[in-house]
Amino acid sequence: MPASFLPDYYALLLALPKVPLHLASHDEKDKQQQYVFASDDQVITLTIEKIRCDDALCTTVYNNAVGYLDNQATPNKGKFRVVTPTEFRVDWQVGLGSNAAFVFRLRSSVLFWSYSTRLERHLDLDQLFKQLTQAVDRQRYEEAKDDNIEMGHWGAQAHAYADTLLRAGRKSDALAVLTNVLTSSPFDYQAHIEIAENTDDRAAAQDHARIVMKNAEDQALLERAAKILGTTLPAIGDLPVLDQNERGLQLILIPLPPCNVLLLQEAAQIYQKITDIPVKIMRLPDPWRFGVPERIPDQKAIQRTIIQAEGPTVDFTAWTKQKYQSELLKTVVAKDALMKFQMKSYVDKLDERPGQYLIGPYLTRLANLLAKYRSFDGRTMYVGVTAENLYNGDLNYVFSSGLAGDRRATSMLS
Repeated sequence: MPASFLPDYYALLLALPKVPLHLASHDEKDKQQQYVFASDDQVITLTIEKIRCDDALCTTVYNNAVGYLDNQATPNKGKFRVVTPTEFRVDWQVGLGSNAAFVFRLRSSVLFWSYSTRLERHLDLDQLFKQLTQAVDRQRYEEAKDDNIEMGHWGAQAHAYADTLLRAGRKSDALAVLTNVLTSSPFDYQAHIEIAENTDDRAAAQDHARIVMKNAEDQALLERAAKILGTTLPAIGDLPVLDQNERGLQLILIPLPPCNVLLLQEAAQIYQKITDIPVKIMRLPDPWRFGVPERIPDQKAIQRTIIQAEGPTVDFTAWTKQKYQSELLKTVVAKDALMKFQMKSYVDKLDERPGQYLIGPYLTRLANLLAKYRSFDGRTMYVGVTAENLYNGDLNYVFSSGLAGDRRATSMLS
């Protein structure tokens, strides 16, 4: 047993490869408990500390811990490896010693798990943090499972625990956790699809898959649900082609890939019900591609950050995403460890985020393509719909924009 305040399953985390740890000291006062474990040769020390607190105080304790350990790490060239609202990890060195601190928010406590070793003794800190996070997520779930409000608060961590169970082949246990997750988070469509894919109850699997098909917007989840239901998702290529013979007051929606046709069909039904204007979904005969984005996400804000660091004479002409990323990292070279981590995380996520497209040229291009297929009835309206990120001039994000004119009126919607 690692510490009296921890469940039994934490004991496995004391079993370092070939290095058993033994209790060296124990201290308890008021709402704070501390256990110190050490290897026989005193080369490795593990300190486990728990501070009991209510929700507001736990937030303060956790935030103070971030600041305190940032002050420890920064002058010693340390690095944060993970920082979220519920856990963080930071490593640093002092002389011949290596230090690592793992800190976790729980329902009514903050858990500190800190290693100190001599540099010649290597610890797989990535694996240790992963295993400890899994144990903490299990504890979070067990503390919250009987309280619907707390389950909603710790739903993401409970879901992570379920995923750990699935990877371990414990399907029935995982399904029980996911079912509890859905009691407080019924719109967790990832949980729905995981239940559908892992339950032996075919009827239940289809029920969960239908919920995903009816409500989810994520294309990958929809494809997984369609597979369970033995159906295929509607595709742009399945839609009727634009026809000049369309007549009357109506709205024609034109999907411009990427575009979720299933979601567009639902939107069309809702719009028609609200306005009583007939809606059709039709496709361009010609292929449509947006091409290379005109700018990276958050480009204006990024430019302001770089200008503040480097001065107003920076020329951003022909800058690539890689150039922006490297220059952003330079702005925090002299900052503390936490700011360096936050900027590094932001820069890394830029690779995952889609770029932005200047709507004007694409709107003109759509109008020109439509000229060959547009109805001669001016009451028929045309709107291109896409999932791409559009902008226009000083507007960082544009929901829609349009062109006016006889036989040229066209709108584009993101």
